[in-house]
Amino acid sequence: MHLINAQLNPSSNEFSNVFEITQKVQDILNIVKYTFKIELDEKSLDFERFVTHLRFFFRREKVQAKGTEADDFLLLQIKATYEDAYNCMKKVEQYLGKVLSSSQQLYLTVHIQRVTQL
Repeated sequence: MHLINAQLNPSSNEFSNVFEITQKVQDILNIVKYTFKIELDEKSLDFERFVTHLRFFFRREKVQAKGTEADDFLLLQIKATYEDAYNCMKKVEQYLGKVLSSSQQLYLTVHIQRVTQL
């Protein structure tokens, strides 16, 4: 979580946003840990990439930036190949209380798969 705080480099006005983002990231990490019943290797590159993805996801959400949409075929392939990671992503989506774009579903599923591989 220190990584998130350092990367965001908040001003006094942004401190509450940093706290909110940090809490959401921690909650998502807990969802992944409890879903897969594992401890995540916080020193791994995959963990850092996952946290970075989440951090940018929340920053884009704050400025309401739109990304490009993923091909549905690719998302269906990822869903079929990484079913457990996809189901975990759906739990994260439920936690967030909104339907994620196909691109966000795709990237989140891939990052969850990578971070949970032992």
